[in-house]
Amino acid sequence: MISMSQPRNDFNDHRDPIATAHDTIVFQTPWFAIATRSLTGDDRPYYIMLVPDFVVVIARDCQGRWLLVEQERPAVGRRTWEWASGHVETARGETPEQAARRELVEETGHDIDDDHLIPLGSFHPDTGRLANRMWCYLALDAAPVDPHDPRLAGREELDLRRVMWDGSLAQLLQRPEFACGSHLGVVALAATQGRVTLT
Repeated sequence: MISMSQPRNDFNDHRDPIATAHDTIVFQTPWFAIATRSLTGDDRPYYIMLVPDFVVVIARDCQGRWLLVEQERPAVGRRTWEWASGHVETARGETPEQAARRELVEETGHDIDDDHLIPLGSFHPDTGRLANRMWCYLALDAAPVDPHDPRLAGREELDLRRVMWDGSLAQLLQRPEFACGSHLGVVALAATQGRVTLT
């Protein structure tokens, strides 16, 4: 059982490592690249997507409401509810924790004290095709930031709407709008660590 003091972190887990020979980029965009990865002694290409690591932040405000965002997701052809999330800007030297704080402010308009950002751990969101990591956090007692806070400057470019959910997490997970599997997984991670309750 995972205790409350131990966030999941298998980043350095090297059990049964696979020897890879090299990656070859076959297609690239500003957001992701598709590559072939070869294994040592095997000429067959394995196609993978190279995308940046990202963070997901389960956030709750001082009134006990869960803070989500609703945004258009063209890949699934509809608007969905999600936790605050986004890429870690490693090119600028950003850490996952800094990215979590930044995304929380930009997407929900809320911030927290330093000791109220709890790391839940990290894992691979899709071991079949993605080579990145997902860093998970719980933010407690989030408070609204001043509307003129410079950290909100780029928010008008985001096509999202804030959602404040005052029901239980179990009820939230049943909503058809809350449809992102990796975001469901973060709730399970927090619950197994005793950080949140579903009811």
